[in-house]
Amino acid sequence: MQLQRQPSLPGTPLSSRRAAIAAIVACVLPPAPRAFAQSPPRAATLPVIGFLATAIQASSRYDSMQDAFREGLKSEGYVEDLNVAFEIIVEPDVPKLRDILGRRPPDLLVAGGASAIVAKTVAPTVPLVFSVAFDPVEAGLVTSLSRPGGNATGVTTLSAQVLDAKRLEYLRMLFPDTRLIGVLRNPRGPANTARLAAFVEAAQAMGQPLEVAEASRVDELGSAVAGLAARGAAALLIMADPDLMAFHPELARLATANRLPSISGWQSFATSGGLMAFNPDTLESARETGAYAGRILKGARPAELPVIQPTRFNLTVNAKTARQLGISLPDRLLALANNVIE
Repeated sequence: MQLQRQPSLPGTPLSSRRAAIAAIVACVLPPAPRAFAQSPPRAATLPVIGFLATAIQASSRYDSMQDAFREGLKSEGYVEDLNVAFEIIVEPDVPKLRDILGRRPPDLLVAGGASAIVAKTVAPTVPLVFSVAFDPVEAGLVTSLSRPGGNATGVTTLSAQVLDAKRLEYLRMLFPDTRLIGVLRNPRGPANTARLAAFVEAAQAMGQPLEVAEASRVDELGSAVAGLAARGAAALLIMADPDLMAFHPELARLATANRLPSISGWQSFATSGGLMAFNPDTLESARETGAYAGRILKGARPAELPVIQPTRFNLTVNAKTARQLGISLPDRLLALANNVIE
């Protein structure tokens, strides 16, 4: 069985099927990329996992994530091209997607971020494993975290608001007094408006002033970050988002170019030159997503597989970037770091 492939949207790079898998299952944190070859044609008798990706996700390359997904899948006895096939569907408009999935439905869908909601809406009878950075109960993906009900389950960073507040705390450690903090967010995320409201409320409780800018495309990033610096922001917090994560090297470069100490929710942001990253262990989350996919292919019901929440978190600090920015890293911040890049 093969699903129809859709072309990337205008203005986006050519899609990489393995990279898209990584971006979908990562959702919060992309590691460093490397190139992949295309896989050979699929045998028609193999079960098919369909990966629903936005054009941005399909053009992103996060290899460690897709390797971790495959590890989880293999733990349940499934190996790509041996006894399971992978197909990428670059998300078209809803009527076209409904037609694609209606004519050639996969045995299982994997989707991240807003694409998970699209998958649930368009193909409610196809089992779905999601990886999201919002509350799947509020979004209507599941009935509850412990007993999802329906046909969907997966992994969630349910505590996204808590993580945002924690990132703000780490930025505040850099300054002896209260400074204006710039916040960059993607306005198109399914839960990002509510998440921003909760974050602003948490910042107000700390007495922390914020300046918010928005961007959802790579050509909007430069003006957004420069605008925050021009309006007096002393540092930059990037709210983790599955589309913005595709631009983490550019965001790291822009933050440094605008002399802004920065933090994000992707470890590779720090390894690319951003100052800090605080994130769940998304390699483990990707393994768990793959394992759930394997269990469902073996006959497990999504309704009975509890939604997984991360329990391990990492703080990465780039000391080299700190020296470039001319700032001193407090000892208490370094003591909290799991990784320090020298």
